[in-house]
Amino acid sequence: MRYLTLFILIISFQIANAQLFVSDHWNYGEVVMNDGDIIKGMVSFDLNENIIQIKKKEIVKTYNSNQFQSFNIKIYSMDTVFRRDFYSVPFRVNTGYNRPRIFELLYQGELNLLAREYLVISDVRRKDRYQPLTVTNRRFNVPNPAYYKTAYLMAPRANLDFNLFLVDGKGRIFELPQKPSEILKVFDDLGYDLKSYAKKEKLQLRRVDDVMALLKYIDTGSGT
Repeated sequence: MRYLTLFILIISFQIANAQLFVSDHWNYGEVVMNDGDIIKGMVSFDLNENIIQIKKKEIVKTYNSNQFQSFNIKIYSMDTVFRRDFYSVPFRVNTGYNRPRIFELLYQGELNLLAREYLVISDVRRKDRYQPLTVTNRRFNVPNPAYYKTAYLMAPRANLDFNLFLVDGKGRIFELPQKPSEILKVFDDLGYDLKSYAKKEKLQLRRVDDVMALLKYIDTGSGT
C-alpha cells in the first residue's frame, strides 16, 4: 500500500508539471538488449510507437521493441525510489501476427498482470470562463489538476486510461475487458471462481489494485 500511494503521488507530481505523455519523461533506467547486454542511462519510452530512447552524454539512440528484452526506470521522490518494470512481449495484433509490444509488469504470481497506458483528452462543458486542464487517473481514481488554460464553454480533460492483460503459466495473454462483470468471466474461463470473493470484498474491478486483490487471493491457494 505504501508503494501504491507513492506511485499515485509521483504520477500526480509529473502530470502537474504538464508532462502529460509518457514520451515526455526521462528517467534513469537500465535496458536489457536481445543479446543480453545492459545499457544504463536516461530512458524515455513511447507505448504507442513501441519504442524507447536512451540518452547517454547527450547522445540519444532509439530502439524498437524487437531490439530489447526489457527495461526498468527509477523514479526518485524525496528519499524513496520507485521502480517500474517493462517487457517486450510478443502479442497478436490486428493483422493476426505476433509482434513485440511493450507492457508494464504490475503483478507477478500464478497469474501475471500487465498493462499498457494511454492518454485520452476530451472536452468537457464548463460554465466558468477560466478552467484548468484537469487530469484524472482512472487507474487509481485520483483527480490530478495539471495546468490552467483559458476556456469559455469547453475545457479539456485528460484521462490516463489503460488496458490490462493477464498472462498464465503457459505464457498465454488475455486482455481484460473494461466491464467488471466481464473481467470475472475471464477468470472463470481460466478456472478461477472469484465472484463470491469479489462480492465479499466489494471489489469494483475498475481499479488496478482491485484486480491485484484477486490475483493475491489466487496466490493464497484460494479461488480454484
